[in-house]
Amino acid sequence: MDIIHTPNVPVNVRDKLTLRQLRGVLKSTKGKATYSECWFRENPDEIFCRVKDELAIITIYNNGFFTYCKGKYTCVLRVDGFDHLEFKCCTEESGYRKEKEEKYIDEKWIFILAYYGAVQWEKNENKRNQYRHKFYLEGDDRDWNEALIIPCFLEELEEKEREYEEYKRLYAVFDALTERQQKIVFLRFHENLTQQEIAERLGIKQQSVCDVLKAAIKHLKSSF
Repeated sequence: MDIIHTPNVPVNVRDKLTLRQLRGVLKSTKGKATYSECWFRENPDEIFCRVKDELAIITIYNNGFFTYCKGKYTCVLRVDGFDHLEFKCCTEESGYRKEKEEKYIDEKWIFILAYYGAVQWEKNENKRNQYRHKFYLEGDDRDWNEALIIPCFLEELEEKEREYEEYKRLYAVFDALTERQQKIVFLRFHENLTQQEIAERLGIKQQSVCDVLKAAIKHLKSSF
């Protein structure tokens, strides 16, 4: 693989950084909605680095996402968005076996992300082939036309766009909270900690946690 260095990337990034270390350098994607593909095209200044091999181009971004581009299709994935890898079973014609994160978290990030991207790309390609096959069987034997897939995805796309707009509104409202409010809301609803557990972690009184939560939730409800 050939790596293209950017000003944000240490010279030894290819030889030294493990997946664990790479995650420490990038922003976390936990609790964040995925970005649209056009965002990555429009924000080249956010590129951490780009890797090219014979099969695909992998571009890692400072926000913790990466893209796996092969042919005319691109997958948008998270550097910290998986806790296992699925390896093709050697003894079966199809299917995958899952390996826990601790088996590869300290391996070089380039190879892990390349494999993870390839697995996801293959899954997406299998779905595309299923749609092609469906249209071929139900059509009039003409050659496959990519435009035929549009009606099949249109309803799902509209739903995803609605969800995306709601996420954007939600995160805009969340960003308006104070840093303390954001931290307590995150611990309560993302990590599912009790108020007492949050108080112990932050070194404050349980009543303070309760008051901050009430104010934050009131703000979220009134603004969203």
